Amino acid sequence: MIRMKTSVLGILMLTSMCCIAGPPLPKFDWLSHQSILGISASQNQVNFNPLNSHLPDWGVHGKFKPYYQAIGLTYASAVSLRENIFDGAFSLEWVLPQEVGGSGDSLQLKLKGWHLMTSFFGKDVLAGDAVALVLAPGVDWGTMKIKRTVNGGESIYKNPFVAPLVRADLRFTIRRFAIGGRAMYRFDITDGIWKRKSDGMPVLRETRMSGLSLQAFIGIRLNKPWH
Repeated sequence: MIRMKTSVLGILMLTSMCCIAGPPLPKFDWLSHQSILGISASQNQVNFNPLNSHLPDWGVHGKFKPYYQAIGLTYASAVSLRENIFDGAFSLEWVLPQEVGGSGDSLQLKLKGWHLMTSFFGKDVLAGDAVALVLAPGVDWGTMKIKRTVNGGESIYKNPFVAPLVRADLRFTIRRFAIGGRAMYRFDITDGIWKRKSDGMPVLRETRMSGLSLQAFIGIRLNKPWH
């Protein structure tokens, strides 16, 4: 019995020494410690109802979907602001075109554009290095365009927007591989008016880029993991 107790005590002491001698884990500091660059794809909710309700007046039979899809690049990393460190994220995406038209293809409307998401002051609410859950405010900037084609003649409408947002990022890293998802809710603070190049162009009903956005991304981790 004495030998068994001595053996158990020796094992515990050896284990403790190994743990002490091993590399220390960084303390929880609300920072993700991940620097990620990847390609992204998103689906973004938009209130096209006022615009769609106006399209039958032009003889357009189709409607724009209540969202637009986009692809692009995203980057997330620690950002230093006034001696404080936060999680920052950027995403530049180009809108995949949507088209609606009238009878006989004499009238076509093509939607496209771009948007840039910028976000700072993020905090990681999970401890650890491989998984991060970041919550942060931000702003989405961009311009939506509609090209109107009538019997070969073209005209362009533009709808620039600024939309404050809140985001939640869930990111996973395995060595240099990174994958994740991002949920955002945007609130468009602009007037939503489609700008015309000339007063002779027909007026389009307003469209605001408010709503839920879901994004997925895959890429590489630029900095080394803790282990």
